[in-house]
Amino acid sequence: MIYIHIPFCKQACHYCDFHFSTNLKQKQAFLFALEKEIELRNHFFESTKPLKTIYFGGGTPSILEVSELENILDKLKSTFEIDENAEITLEANPDDLTSLEFLKDLRKIGFNRLSIGIQSFEESFLKFMNRAHNAEEAQNCVRLAQKAGFENISIDLIYGVQLPKNNSEKQSDVLKSNPHSFWKKDLEFALALDVPHISAYCLTIEPKTPFGNYLKRGKLKPIDEEFAAQQFEILTQTLKENGYLHYEISNFAKPNQFSKHNTAYWQDEPYLGLGASAHSYDGQHRFMNAANNRKYVESLEKNTLPQIIDELSENDRINEYFLTSLRTIWGIDIHHLIKKYNYNLLENQSETISKLTKNQMIELKNDKIVLTEKGKLFADGIAADFFV
Repeated sequence: MIYIHIPFCKQACHYCDFHFSTNLKQKQAFLFALEKEIELRNHFFESTKPLKTIYFGGGTPSILEVSELENILDKLKSTFEIDENAEITLEANPDDLTSLEFLKDLRKIGFNRLSIGIQSFEESFLKFMNRAHNAEEAQNCVRLAQKAGFENISIDLIYGVQLPKNNSEKQSDVLKSNPHSFWKKDLEFALALDVPHISAYCLTIEPKTPFGNYLKRGKLKPIDEEFAAQQFEILTQTLKENGYLHYEISNFAKPNQFSKHNTAYWQDEPYLGLGASAHSYDGQHRFMNAANNRKYVESLEKNTLPQIIDELSENDRINEYFLTSLRTIWGIDIHHLIKKYNYNLLENQSETISKLTKNQMIELKNDKIVLTEKGKLFADGIAADFFV
């Protein structure tokens, strides 16, 4: 699988700590460098099997012109063998999806899946997070994409959001009587759009973001973990009642509509990351591209890959597998650990398994360790309990 990081955005969301730039002056230089990186990475995959997923993330990939996206896809197809039925995803913001012609053109050049960063259908929340789109665009973009022929659509939502006290008196009254009313409304809007996939993430406040700065200056409260946990429970119950499978902590899908790309990440598959700040994994090493557009471009102008190589120990790889697999409905595959790493989890960590089972955090099913509903609230901590 291949991931392409497009490091440009129209504006900075207050919560985002991904690598991006709002300055588009280097866009063309970046695109030339990206093509060069694709050429230099042509022997990355040892397997001769056709690649089954391509994912354009960011940043905001939908900020590019159709012709620019097509050039990248053409370069990938001429360099790697791509499965004719590959899942090809474009991350997009609603304000970029206002043209039916643009959406139809995306389908023509090969995109068959959209991942749309809606985050909320509530106007005040969108302004609070400094999103570039409004509530009307949040709904209209999905309907327009469906009209253009996209059936495989995922939308992102954010929960755990609490507005500062200076919001309107009307909103204060609503939230006082029902603090989860806006979140429930977001879920109602999402369900009404009948999308097959929903990703929902708890708001986090990262230090090097506007929200991080507001928190430091006392202008923003820390995330209320109990409030966020309540919204997570509302999320899981509501989507379950409406036919969605909770197949990863933050991901829900109708049957047979799981993200193939993300599923491969969680199941310890190698992947190639292209673009500034992108990461790759070949099964033994992690490769990290420079998270700096200028350094990325300058390196590739010299035919040099702009990367740091992190040689992972076997324990590192086992721990990463615990961290990712435990978040999914497939859980930790005991046979996979024995086959790939000669590591017998049942023998080596019997006490940990016994403790977590007794505390109703995990279950052992068909030689797989999976989280219980209670355990899903503590996924990362439980994974850390297994670390070797």
